Amino acid sequence: MSKKTIELNSATELNNSDTFVIDQGDETKKVTKEIAFSDINEKVDKALGVNEYDNTATYNVGDYCIYENILYKCTTSIVTAENFNSNHWTETEILSVLTTLSDGLTLRKNAITAYLASDFTVTQGNSYLPVNLTEKSRNGNNLSIYNGGVKIGIGISKVKINFSAIIESSVSRRSHFRIMKNNEGNTVSWIYKNVTASNAEFFSVSPILISVSENDVLNLYYYLEANDVIKGGIFTPTFFTVEVVE
Repeated sequence: MSKKTIELNSATELNNSDTFVIDQGDETKKVTKEIAFSDINEKVDKALGVNEYDNTATYNVGDYCIYENILYKCTTSIVTAENFNSNHWTETEILSVLTTLSDGLTLRKNAITAYLASDFTVTQGNSYLPVNLTEKSRNGNNLSIYNGGVKIGIGISKVKINFSAIIESSVSRRSHFRIMKNNEGNTVSWIYKNVTASNAEFFSVSPILISVSENDVLNLYYYLEANDVIKGGIFTPTFFTVEVVE
């Protein structure tokens, strides 16, 4: 069976929200909880081969069936066909199935991490300028890299962001990093610190929640001195992560 993926914007949204987004490739839709459970039951049926309980069939421990619109897991081998017997089955939450089955539906969050691919030497100091980041890892299709930043896709209203960076300072001064939305006048996260010449300095911002809209672009900006170096590379701590919350 080929592996299929349902990507939900949060692993808790089935229990805690009235609506959430189901994203499958190019098809994205926002649905109510009631519709969602029905929709996911259909996907379990199709992707995992789970069918309505059959009183002419036999079942092994660990098999799944749907009975009266509820998903069940077999706990006692049924070697002789019988009418549905709840003593031989346990009601199973959809989320449990999605997160534990390896050959079927996989639950994961939409998220992307971008990083600085190589060391960057600042040529224009004392101005806020964007760091040109490259995709390092990604789950889902609702976030993408655009002009060195992260572009927000359809159906997303809130994301969690965090970033870190290391610089080698050419002079002793106060240095800044910001996350800006769409332009350098819209700051959503900011950190600054006094740095010492010739020292490596670490900047880090813990995850924060921000509101976004489709086609917003989030960029990491620096305000440094000319000849300062932002450290990059595949193992660099200079990175920017965006994770969809809703």
